[in-house]
Amino acid sequence: MQSTSVLVAALFALAGPSGGWEFVDRSTVSPGPAICCEIACAPSGVVHVAYQDQSIGTDPATVVQWTGAAWELVGPRGGASIRQAWYDQLAFDGGGAPLLACRDYGIGGRLGVRRMDAASGIWRDVGAIGPSPGEAHYTDIATARDGSTYVVFADRTTTPIDRATVMRFSGGVWSFVGAPGISAAEAQYATIALDANDVPTIAFADRSHPDGSQIGRVSVMRYDAAAQAWSFVGPPGFTPTGGLNARLAFDRSGAPCVVYQQYHIALRVMRFDGAQWNAIGGSASGTDRPTVETEGWRQWLSLAFDSQNAPYVAYELLDLGRRASVRRFDGAQWSLVGAPGFTPPNADYLAMTVDAFDVPWIVFRDWSDGNRAAVMRYAPSPTSYCTASIDQLGCAPHIATRTGTIFAAGALNQGTGALFYGLRPGRVPFEGGVLCIAPRFHAIKLVRPKGSAAGFDCTGTLSFDFDAWVQSGADPTLVPGTTVFAQFWYRDPFLPAGAGLTDAIRFTIGL
Repeated sequence: MQSTSVLVAALFALAGPSGGWEFVDRSTVSPGPAICCEIACAPSGVVHVAYQDQSIGTDPATVVQWTGAAWELVGPRGGASIRQAWYDQLAFDGGGAPLLACRDYGIGGRLGVRRMDAASGIWRDVGAIGPSPGEAHYTDIATARDGSTYVVFADRTTTPIDRATVMRFSGGVWSFVGAPGISAAEAQYATIALDANDVPTIAFADRSHPDGSQIGRVSVMRYDAAAQAWSFVGPPGFTPTGGLNARLAFDRSGAPCVVYQQYHIALRVMRFDGAQWNAIGGSASGTDRPTVETEGWRQWLSLAFDSQNAPYVAYELLDLGRRASVRRFDGAQWSLVGAPGFTPPNADYLAMTVDAFDVPWIVFRDWSDGNRAAVMRYAPSPTSYCTASIDQLGCAPHIATRTGTIFAAGALNQGTGALFYGLRPGRVPFEGGVLCIAPRFHAIKLVRPKGSAAGFDCTGTLSFDFDAWVQSGADPTLVPGTTVFAQFWYRDPFLPAGAGLTDAIRFTIGL
């Protein structure tokens, strides 16, 4: 059993050399070269990685998951496809089982969709093998709450070729969603997502709306089940320039958003407000020149949102050896997450996800390690996040940690408070402020701000000895390796609701 003194000394520590971007067990992601990498977080919070496994002669798809200690195979190695797998994309069904969609050369390049069957421990085809009419390019997949599976792909059988086609698996059969070939011309980098009502929406570089360089501008289309037809979301080809490597995602408020690349110039992210598409900030790659077009026809950008509805993008740096960078929009600008170019050179087949704890992860082919798949994450501990209440006096307390104590300075100097903590981040209105912790959370120990003895000002400091709380054993979930999210609530008559909330902090109880 670990001693209390060791646990206390390690509180707030995160294993890793820098406390920023770190490799996640570099040795066990893939045994040999890998391409077509993808990364996604299951509803359970477990991060999964898929890749074309070139350690096997036929280059099929392999899927692994992070157990917290090592990367573990999900089913047999190479079992997620029949043979060589391109455009690997992951999704999860309502029970949390992973599905993989790809262009499978074991079935003539047609669409391959397999689901991991936990009972048998093997990957099984979803419905009929190879349901697409012919070769399927730019495959993507999404799952609905009713168990339906949706896929989009560039359909090589259409005229002109590679128009977007969407199919749905439901009731044991595959069927077209609308007519095949719903785009007017070639649909490059087709991507699919479902809105809050499980309505399918797709985005693609639309060759029927080219820019001056004959690169398709981005179009987004949504399916109207009542009319059994697809319609544009906003005008077709709405981006100012061509949109290579487009990726679609819905933000936390349910608004569709796309990221796309201006070749060697910038990344752009746009959000639809119900009437028009608007840019989120300026260049999502700052002054960096992105290189995401490396083997571009096999590669996408990444766009993900954390619990605070902040978007993240990942890209390669053209001017820094194609190393990777990640940026987050902080409400005013696209800020770097950690250092720029934090990976080894040539971080190709780059993909990103943000997990259930608001930690961004990336996967890429690691040129410096025999082209094996590598995974890194950014989880410095502690890290503050979310938004504090600001009262009429201008008090806006900021949370931090020091030697095992959680404290917040800048609060009102008189009143009472309490510490809220839980195991997941959140963002919901609460008593006029923002509750930054997801249910179910704990509210413990009334604390009284320390500050000026007379009058009202912002000298109050809230504090709570979390070391002592861990040592007490009052909460058996607080074991080494647990990530905790904490925030102070406090009385404040200068706020409309008579109470306020600090910003929040994330930390991990060390090993």
